[in-house]
Amino acid sequence: MSYVLSYGQAYLLAGVVQRTMFGLRSEVEEKIHRLPLSYIDRHSRGELLSRVTNDIDNISQSLQQSLSQLITSLLTMVGVIVMMFTVSWQLALVALLVIPSSMVTMKKIAARSRAKFIDQWRTTGQLNGLIEETFTGHAVVKAFGRQADAERRFAGMNEELFDASYGAQFISGSIQPAMMWIGGLNYVAIAVIGGLKVSSGSMGLGDVQAFIQYSRQFTQPLTQTASMFNVLQSGVASAERVFELLDAEEQSAEPEAAPARAVEGRVEFENVSFSYVPDRPLIEGLSFVAEPGTTVAIVGDGA
Repeated sequence: MSYVLSYGQAYLLAGVVQRTMFGLRSEVEEKIHRLPLSYIDRHSRGELLSRVTNDIDNISQSLQQSLSQLITSLLTMVGVIVMMFTVSWQLALVALLVIPSSMVTMKKIAARSRAKFIDQWRTTGQLNGLIEETFTGHAVVKAFGRQADAERRFAGMNEELFDASYGAQFISGSIQPAMMWIGGLNYVAIAVIGGLKVSSGSMGLGDVQAFIQYSRQFTQPLTQTASMFNVLQSGVASAERVFELLDAEEQSAEPEAAPARAVEGRVEFENVSFSYVPDRPLIEGLSFVAEPGTTVAIVGDGA
C-alpha cells in the first residue's frame, strides 16, 4: 500500500509541476513578443535565454525536489503532535517550542542567503549572455583581436559566480546544523522535565520513553525541511527573475499603418544621437546622406 501511495504521489506531483512549468514557459514566450526593443537592448540574448531555460528549469527542479518532502514532513508533524498530546500535554507544549525557535533561525539565515542566490542566478544570466555573444560572434572577436578582452570578462564573471554560489550554498547549508542543535536542546529539555515527572510519580517511565521517541520523530521532519531550504531559496531566486520579466512594461499597440506611397527624394541626417537608456548611447553625432535610388544601413559593432 505504501508503494502504491508513493507512486501515486510522485505521479501527481510530476504532472502538477510540469504542467505549471509548461504554462510558465508559454507565458514567457508570449511576453517576449510583446516587449519593446528598449527592453531587449538592455538585456543580452544570452541573459534572456537564461531566464527562459535555466531559471524555469531551476524552478521546476526546486518544486519537484521539495514539494514531496514538505508534504510528507507536514503530515508527519501533525500526526506526531496528536500522539504527543495524548501522552502528556505539558511535554507536548515544551516540544512545540522548537517550532518558533526554528522559524526565527530559518528566517534570519534565509535573509542572508536570499541575496546570494539572487546574485548567483543574475551572474549566471550575465555569463550565459557573454558566452552566447562571444561564440556567436567568434569570427568578429578573432578579426578585431578581442580574445584577451573576452577571456578577461569571462574570468571576472566566472569569479563573481563562484563567490555568489559558494556564499549561497554555505549560508543556506548552515540551516540544517542549526536545526539539529535546536532539536538537541529540545531533547534535553524533554528528558529533564520528563525525569522530574517520573520522580514525582505523575508520569510513568514508559510514557517518558515513548514521548522522547515522538519528540525525535517531530524534530526529524524539521531537519529534513531545513536540508531542502537551499533548494527552495534557489528556486525562489529564479522565480523572481522570471516574474520580473513577466512584469516588464509591454510595448503599446501601434496604430494601423496607412498604405505606403511611392516616395522619392534625398534624405540627410545631421548630427543625430539615439539611445534607449540615457547613460548607454547607441548613436552619437551621426551624419550621412541617402541619395535617391541608394540603400543605406546603420550597423553597430556591439561595443
